[in-house]
Amino acid sequence: MYFYCNSTICLADKESPDGLAIDWITEKLYWTDSGLKTIEVCQLDGKHRKVLYYDMIDAPRGIALDPRNGYVLICTIITRI
Repeated sequence: MYFYCNSTICLADKESPDGLAIDWITEKLYWTDSGLKTIEVCQLDGKHRKVLYYDMIDAPRGIALDPRNGYVLICTIITRI
């Protein structure tokens, strides 16, 4: 499967966008922002952007998808005191 995308998605209002993942089945872009503690999604053209999780995960960093089985995997940073 081949995707060609010539659009630019602006993440200027994000604090620390870290992980990016593309769901090639639904053609959506997912990303994490550890500064805002969010996981967000939008269409590959940047439309229909929404926050999936807000302030539920301390420091979301990485993201991986398994679109065939409907899984979103999140990596976080855990600090010890």
